[in-house]
Amino acid sequence: LPAMAYSTKSRDVLIINCDDTYSMDSVKTLVQKSSKAMGVETSIELRRFTLPELAKVSEEVKEKRLLCAILVLHAHESRLSINEKNAGIGYAVLYRALREAAEGRALVVIGADEKSSKADRKVVSNWVRYKVASQFEDEYLDGRRGFVFSWGRNYYPIHEDAFQQYLRAIGRGMGGLEQPFTPAIQLPPKTTDLVKKEGEIATQELQENNPALVSKKAPAASSWKTEYPDVSQERDLAGMLVQSKQQTSSTRSKECDKELYKPYAAPTNGRGTQLGFTTATEHERTSGRSQPLGRDNKNTDPKREAIKHRLRGHLDEDKQNFPQRRGKLLGVLKYGELDESYIYPLDKNDPTFSVPGYMKEVFLKQRMGIPETDVFIYKDKDGVLSSRYWDVPTPSSAPPKGSKIPAWVPYFGRK
Repeated sequence: LPAMAYSTKSRDVLIINCDDTYSMDSVKTLVQKSSKAMGVETSIELRRFTLPELAKVSEEVKEKRLLCAILVLHAHESRLSINEKNAGIGYAVLYRALREAAEGRALVVIGADEKSSKADRKVVSNWVRYKVASQFEDEYLDGRRGFVFSWGRNYYPIHEDAFQQYLRAIGRGMGGLEQPFTPAIQLPPKTTDLVKKEGEIATQELQENNPALVSKKAPAASSWKTEYPDVSQERDLAGMLVQSKQQTSSTRSKECDKELYKPYAAPTNGRGTQLGFTTATEHERTSGRSQPLGRDNKNTDPKREAIKHRLRGHLDEDKQNFPQRRGKLLGVLKYGELDESYIYPLDKNDPTFSVPGYMKEVFLKQRMGIPETDVFIYKDKDGVLSSRYWDVPTPSSAPPKGSKIPAWVPYFGRK
């Protein structure tokens, strides 16, 4: 339990890495800086070993008594197998030895994560989370017992905040944080320059969306007004822009309420001929803006209706079992790639949602050899974007008429 006190009085922190895949210097700096800030005395040991020494080193680690242990990995190792059960490969034997030596206080740092960002304010990127989350209990991800961190070249302020809270807790003899780590809310700075910038952007967007405003030529501004702009007018224009966007959002919501599934329609050239965009993302990149999803209300193709009926069944089943999930998109994968003819958005507040690139990479890698797969993209109770697969029976393996479709197979998110 997180609130449980532990008897160990060790101040030793072991930072360990195999084959120098990622430098431990940034991790050492994080521990040193956090120790000084929290007033917790620590003694840091850096340990490097080669892969053939894995079993031997794991046995040696078990004999230690540690304040905490940190396993350092590289994001692009061939496989991030850290704590997989019965995998027979990876770092499981070492990671479990570290947990035993530190009474559960074990962290994993994954460096060179190009998908991580300081602006995201997350201790682990979504990309890494998809790869490793199913290998850990929640308390070993969120700080109640351990952490999984990922960063690029160096740690971010969010990691410093998280580790300082964690170090303060274990330094007092606790097993970890009492509650899952939550980043502190940072309010945006309210300066005159920021208000001015927001006003200029709002004015430009409002004029682009309302040509009638541009046709009315404003009187030439004096040098005094050029140097000291009237911010109140810009705020008024910004307010008009917000109101316009709210009305547009409300209209979209009502349209999505009429029919739950709206397939993505390829854009046309104005003469009814579809352009050669292969994905929604490519269309956004080419056109410079996100296009609304198309409508398919009049389509009565039997195959399409059968697929829509099948997808509705998946969604009904998932809603019944996991009502806390917020659906973003339903679709069909053909050999690991999304079939643009069968993409159905589910979030009426975000009808132009497109699948992130890293998720498409995972789809292609895991389902490349499978002719057809149904996929459901959703946000879990923590707001993390996740996905699920349903295998589509082939004609030769289709169940008898009247029988149920096989249960879906989970590939993403926590088990």
